[in-house]
Amino acid sequence: MSVIAKWAAAFLILTLPGAIGSLQNSHAQSQDSSPELIVRVADGAPQSLTNRFRKTASALESDSLLTGVRRTRRLFRSSRGPDSQPAATPKLEAFVVQVRDSSALSSVRTRLQTQANIEYVHPNLTYSVDRASARAPDPPLSPSNTYADSLDHLAVIRALAGWDRTTGDASVRVGVVDTGIYLEHPDLVDQIWRNSAETRNGVDDDGNGFVDDVHGYDFVDRPGVVKPGEYTTRDPDPSPDSLGGFSGHGTAVAGVIAAQAADSTAGMVGVAPEARIVPLRAFAGDGRGQTDDIAAAIVYGAQLGLDVLNLSFGRDRSAPLLRDAIEFAVSQGTVVVASAGNAGAVDTPHYPSDYPSVISVLWLAEDGEGTPDFSRSQYGIGIDLGAPGSGVFTTQYPRTSILNEEPVTPEGLYGPSNGSSFAAPQVAGAAALLRAVDSTLSPASIQNILTGTAADIAEAGWDHVTGAGRLDVARGLLQSYPAKTALHAPAHNDGVTGTAPVPVVGTALDPAFASYTVSYAEGTQDLDERPDPWTTIAGPVSARARNDTLAVWDASGLPDGPYTLRLSVKRTDGQTVEDRRRVVVDGSPPALEPQFVGAGWVNGRWGVVADVASDDTVQARMEVTLRGHTAVRTGEYATPRQGLFWADERGRGGSAMVRITFTNRSGLESTVQRTVTVPPDRTTASLFSATDTNLPTGTLLPRAPDFDADGLPEVVLNTSSSRSGGISDTVRSFEWAGTEFAPADTLLARLLPKDVGNTDGDAYSEFLLQINGATILLEQSSSGGLPQSLVYADTAAVTPSQEGASLHGARLVDLDGDGRDEVVGNWRSDSTRTEWRVIERSGDSFALRQRLANPTSRERPNLLRSAPNAATADFDGDGQMDLLVGDRDGNWVVYEATPDGMMEAAWSYETDRFAADRRFAVGNLMGDDRPEFVTHATYSPSPPQGAAEPPVSYYYVWSAAGDDDYTRRYRLPVVGDRALGAMTTADFDTDGQDELFLVHPPSVLVLDQGPSGELQLRYQDQRSPAVESRAVVAADFTGDGRPSLLTATTGETLRRFTLNQSTAVRPPPQWISVVPTGPAGSRLRWRAPEADSVTIFVGPPAGALNPLRTTTDTTAAVANSSPHRVALRGWVDGQASPLSPPRRVRPHPAATVTAVRHPTPTSVEVAFTERLGRVPRPERVRLRTHGAATSVIPTRNGRAFHAHFGDAVAGTQDTLAWPRIADASGLPLADTTRALAFPDAPTQSLYVEEVTVVREQRVRLTFSAPVVGALARTPEHYRVAPHGSVVDVKADGDAPSVVTLHLDGVVAGASGQETSLTVSSLRTPSGTTLDPEGATVRLTQTAEDLANVKVYPNPVDLTQHAPELTVAGLPRRATVRIFAPSGRLVEVLEVENNRVGGTTWDLRTRRGDRVPSGIYLVRVEAPEASPVLKKMAVIR
Repeated sequence: MSVIAKWAAAFLILTLPGAIGSLQNSHAQSQDSSPELIVRVADGAPQSLTNRFRKTASALESDSLLTGVRRTRRLFRSSRGPDSQPAATPKLEAFVVQVRDSSALSSVRTRLQTQANIEYVHPNLTYSVDRASARAPDPPLSPSNTYADSLDHLAVIRALAGWDRTTGDASVRVGVVDTGIYLEHPDLVDQIWRNSAETRNGVDDDGNGFVDDVHGYDFVDRPGVVKPGEYTTRDPDPSPDSLGGFSGHGTAVAGVIAAQAADSTAGMVGVAPEARIVPLRAFAGDGRGQTDDIAAAIVYGAQLGLDVLNLSFGRDRSAPLLRDAIEFAVSQGTVVVASAGNAGAVDTPHYPSDYPSVISVLWLAEDGEGTPDFSRSQYGIGIDLGAPGSGVFTTQYPRTSILNEEPVTPEGLYGPSNGSSFAAPQVAGAAALLRAVDSTLSPASIQNILTGTAADIAEAGWDHVTGAGRLDVARGLLQSYPAKTALHAPAHNDGVTGTAPVPVVGTALDPAFASYTVSYAEGTQDLDERPDPWTTIAGPVSARARNDTLAVWDASGLPDGPYTLRLSVKRTDGQTVEDRRRVVVDGSPPALEPQFVGAGWVNGRWGVVADVASDDTVQARMEVTLRGHTAVRTGEYATPRQGLFWADERGRGGSAMVRITFTNRSGLESTVQRTVTVPPDRTTASLFSATDTNLPTGTLLPRAPDFDADGLPEVVLNTSSSRSGGISDTVRSFEWAGTEFAPADTLLARLLPKDVGNTDGDAYSEFLLQINGATILLEQSSSGGLPQSLVYADTAAVTPSQEGASLHGARLVDLDGDGRDEVVGNWRSDSTRTEWRVIERSGDSFALRQRLANPTSRERPNLLRSAPNAATADFDGDGQMDLLVGDRDGNWVVYEATPDGMMEAAWSYETDRFAADRRFAVGNLMGDDRPEFVTHATYSPSPPQGAAEPPVSYYYVWSAAGDDDYTRRYRLPVVGDRALGAMTTADFDTDGQDELFLVHPPSVLVLDQGPSGELQLRYQDQRSPAVESRAVVAADFTGDGRPSLLTATTGETLRRFTLNQSTAVRPPPQWISVVPTGPAGSRLRWRAPEADSVTIFVGPPAGALNPLRTTTDTTAAVANSSPHRVALRGWVDGQASPLSPPRRVRPHPAATVTAVRHPTPTSVEVAFTERLGRVPRPERVRLRTHGAATSVIPTRNGRAFHAHFGDAVAGTQDTLAWPRIADASGLPLADTTRALAFPDAPTQSLYVEEVTVVREQRVRLTFSAPVVGALARTPEHYRVAPHGSVVDVKADGDAPSVVTLHLDGVVAGASGQETSLTVSSLRTPSGTTLDPEGATVRLTQTAEDLANVKVYPNPVDLTQHAPELTVAGLPRRATVRIFAPSGRLVEVLEVENNRVGGTTWDLRTRRGDRVPSGIYLVRVEAPEASPVLKKMAVIR
C-alpha cells in the first residue's frame, strides 16, 4: 500500500465513531516523598540497639527512640557466594530510616544523634552524574530539602513553575511592617537589606532623618503600655521583643516572602528567595500597633523606594492617617499588599486591606481550592485574590530559647503558621518577582496582573467569597503586562445624596482589552447569594478609557444605604478584571447621640472627654475653646461611635466651649455644643514617695491579715514573675522586719488570694482562694501561719473549657449578723445568666443559703466569666449589712440583709459599659461619717451593636441619699486602654478622712476631698515599670501609725507608696511649660497658688541644681545657651516645699526650612532643621490660591511633613503657609511660608485605543489621539516579546492615529504562545506622551473556530528543538488527540479555559513514556466545530 493510501486509511479510521478504544493507564504510582535519614550504628554496639531498627512498621511508633518513623530498611545484607557459602559482608551496620513527615524530622534526628552507639545520622542525599555540559543553577528548593513536603504552598500557587522565569533579584526590596524580624535566623540573615549609606555610629549618615538605620527601623512608640517589653523609644533595631507573646509574627511573615535556605538540606524557601527584606517594626510584642507608628513605617518604606510593603494586620475601622500614608506609598511606586483578616467567615470591612490601592489577600485552605472548613477567613467586596493560609510552613522566632537564654534548636526555627497574615506575604513575594522581571511596573499594573491571572476557584472571574481566585505566580510572570482597571470617582467609602446624577470616572486600560461594563448592586454583603445582584449603568463599551467618565449613575430613586459600584473589564482571553467601590447613598445629615461630653483625665492631664454615637459612619471634629485659645481634635477612625479627647496642657482649667461636628460620607454635617468645666490641675508629684520593695510581684490579697497575731499585718500574695506572667504555684506571706519585708510563710497553691475571715466563729482564721472555676477555703490548724487545712472546695468547673457550673468565690462576710462569715461568689451554668450565691457553714459542711438573682436588664451576650469582687458595709446607715456586686454587662446591684438574715435586691444602676464586677472600694471619702462606695466600669472589646466604643473607663463615687437610695457624688472618666487595675481607700494623711487610691495602668491616681467639699485629684505617678495589679492592699505595715499602699507592677517587685507629710502641707510648684526661646535661653511657666514666692534652680543635665533667683511671678526667663535642667521650690511662711520634678531644656535656634521637594505634581514635602512637635492638621497647611491641603502626614522621622493637594495645583505657582507650628520642644518655627512651583503633571494621556489582527503577521493599532508621523513610522519604537520584531510600519500623513505593523519571527492571534507588543517614544504633536499602562497590547488571542489550526515545529527535530509540540489556532475549549499511524491513541490533551489560543504536547504517552521517532496524527475537536486532522513528525 502506498504512503498516501496508508494516510487515507488512517484518516477513515480516525473519523469512524468509536473505532478506536483507549488504552488502560499505567499503574505507576507517585514516588513516596517522605524524608529519609541514613543511620550508622557503631561497631560493637549492643545487638539490642540494632534489633530496634529491625522492628515492623506497627512496632516502631511505640519505640521511644523511633517515634515518628514510618519504616526502616537495612542497607547491607549478607549474600550467598558461588559455592553457596556466605559472601563477605561489609562490617557496616547502617539503616535507611523513613520519617513520617518533615515536621517530625528534627525531633527524630535529634534523638538518634544523642543516642549512645550511633556513629552518625544524616539525610539520604541525592547525587547527580557529572556532565560536560553547562550545569543549570541549583533550584531554590532542593529535592534533598527535608522540609520540601511542608512547603506545599509553593506548588499550590505555582511558584515553583514561576521560578523558571525568575527567583527574584537582590535589588528588589520588600518592607515587612510587623513585629520585627529575627535578624539572626539562618534562612533570613543574608536576606535582610543592608543600607550601604549608613553605619552604626550614632550619626544620620544618609540624611534621611533616621540615625543608624542599617537594617530598617523600629517605629514602636507607645509610652502608655503597661506590659513589660519594648514599647517606647523609636530606634534602629527592628528585632522582635522576646517578652511579647506575638513577637514572632514578623519573622514568620518574612520567611514566606523571601527566606533562602542556608542549609539546602533543611531550610525555608520563600516565594521570592533572591529578593531582600526590610524590617519595619511597628507592632510590639503584644501584636498591637498604633496608627502613627504604622504610618511612619509605611512612609519610611516609601521614601526608601521599596518595591513592596507587606501589611499582615488590620481592623474594622478606616483611619485617615493610615489611608494617607498608603496613598503616599503607592504614589511613590510602592506596591502595598495586606491581609484580609481572620475574624471568621464574615463579610465586613477590614482595613487597610479594603483600601482600593491595596492588594487584599484572603486566607484559602491548604490546597488553595476554597476557604478553610473552619471558616475563619474574611471576605467581601474589598478582597482581590487568595493564597493558602492554613499550615503555612515558615521561619519562626525562637522566643522561648532567647527569653530563657537557652541554645536555639531547629525545632524553634521552623514551623507552621495560620491565617491571612501568611497568605498575604505569598502575594507580596509574587509582586517582588514581577518587579524583578520589570522594574517599571506600577502598583496598579501589578494589582491588575495578579488578579487577572489568578486561578478561578468558584465562578469565572471575581466572586464575593474567593475574589479573583488563587494566586498563580507562573501565569502572572508569563503575562506581566502594564495595565490598569480602576474607579477614581466616587472614591471608596464616599457618599452621595442621590439628588444629582453621579459621574463615574475611571480607567480601563488592558493589553487584552475587549470591553468594560459599569454596574452597581444594592448593599455590599452576600452578593454571591443573590441570583443577579448587578444593575448595569453602562456597557459593554468596546473603547478603552483613561481617567475618563465611564458612565453617569442616576441614584435619585435609590433608597438610602450602602451600594457596591463595579467596573468590570472583559479581556480577549475570556478573563475579567474588576475594581469595586463601597458607596453610600445618604440624603440626611447624621443624627448625634452624646453618650458623654465632660471633663476627664486625658494623658495625665485634665481635659475634655467626648463619647458621641451616630446613626452614620462619620468623621468627627472637636473644637475646644478655653481662655481664648481654640484646640482642634479629629477622630482617628471613620466609625459610627466617636471618641474625642483633649488635654489641658497648661493645667489652668476653666469653662470650655466644646463644639463637636460629625460629617457623614455624603458630606452632610451635624453639630452638638456643650459647655464643660475643666478642673485645674492640683496634682502634686511629690505627695507620695514610691519605692520598689524587696517583695516579689504577684497577685495580692486585698486585705492585710495578722495570721501570727504579733500586731503587724502581713502581705500575702501569689508570687509570679513579670516575664512568665499569670500565676505561680506558690502563695507566700511577708512581714515588716525593721528595714524591709521578710518571708513569713509559704503555701503551695496555684490559686489567687481573695479574702480572710471566719465561717465557724472559732479562734482560727480562714483563707479564701480562687482561680477560674475553682474556689478553695482553707483554715488554720493553729495560730501562727497561713491556713493550710481544706474545709471547703468547689472545683466543678476545673475543665478544659473552665466554663462548668461552679462558684467563683469573691468574699467572706457576715451578712446575717450571726458572728460567722458566709462565702459569697457568683455562679453560672452553661448559658444561664450569672447569679450571686451565699454559701453558709454548718458544722463541717457548707450549704447553699440563698441565690441572688440579677434584677438588671441584659443587653450583652454571655461573656467569659472573670474573677469577681464584691464590697460590703452598711452603706445607707440603716443597721443592715449591704452587699455590692456588679456584672459583666456594666450594671451594679446592692443587696441588703433583711431581719431574717436573707438578702434582697435594694438598689441597682445600669450603664451601657462593660466589666462592672471587678473593682470596688469603700471608705469615708466625703467626711460625713458614712461610707461611700466606689465602682468602676470600662468599654467593651465586643459591643453588642458592633460599633467600637471609645477607650474610656469610668470611676463613680456613690453616697446614700436615703434608705436604699444612692446618688452619684463624683464621676472620673479616664482615657486609655483596658488593663488590670484595682482600688482601695485609706486615711493616708491621718486627718480622719479616707483618700481614694486608684491603680489604673499605667497610672496611680489619688483623690482626696478639697476645701469646698468636692473630690480632687491630688497625685499621679506613671513611673516605669508601670503598675498593673489585680488587687492592692493598704495598711500600717511598719507600725508607725500611718498606712502605706502596696501594688504589683510589670517589673519583678511590688511597689510601696507612702505619703510625704511635708509635701502634703507645702506642695511644690506645678509646671505649665518649659520652652526654649532660641539659642540663648528658655522661658518657664508654672502654677503655685499656695506659695508666697518661688525659687528657680538651674543646673547641667547630669549635675547639681543650684538656685538662680527667687520670684513672686509665675513665669521667668533663663539665660543659658547650653542644655540644662530647671526645677522650682515654693515658699510658704518661710517654709520650703520639696523641689518640683526637674525639666530638661535644650536652647537652639528656631527651626528653618532645609529642603522642599515635590514627590508628585500635586504634593510637597517641607523639611526642617528640628523635629516637629505635632503634625499640622490639613486645614492649617494652606496655599494662598488653592486653599487647604487634603491630607498631611509626617515624614523624615518627624523632621518634615508631606502635604497633598487637589489636581488643580499641578503646574502652578503658589505660596504655602503653615502658621502657629512649633518644634518638639515647643519653640515656634522661624519659617512659616515658602513660595512653591509645582511641577507639571505628566501629559501621559496617549494610549493604544484598539488593536486589530489583520492577519498572522500584520497588526493595526489605533491610538487615542494623532501621533507624530515620523516617530510612528520608526520600527524601533515597537518591541515584540518574548521574541520577534516589527520590520515595517505603515502610517499615513504627519499626524496619523492608525498604524499598521508588519511582524517578523512571530505571529499574532491564536499562536499558542504568550506574545505582546509595547510601543515607546511616541507622542502627539502637542507633546502628550504614552501612558505606560496603555502602551502594551497582547498579540495572543483565542480562535473563534478550528479554521486555522497549526502544529509546530514540524517536524520536531530533537537535535534542534525542545521536546515539545505546539498545537495552535485553538478556541477556549478544545480536545487534542494524538494517534500513531496504526490508530493507537497516544495522548489526549483536554484544553479548558484556554488563554493563548493553543496547547503543547511534551512528546510523551499517556503513561509518561517518550514517543519514538515517526509520524503522528493530531486530531482537534471543539464544541460547534468540525474536527480537524493534522500530521506531524518526531525525529530523535
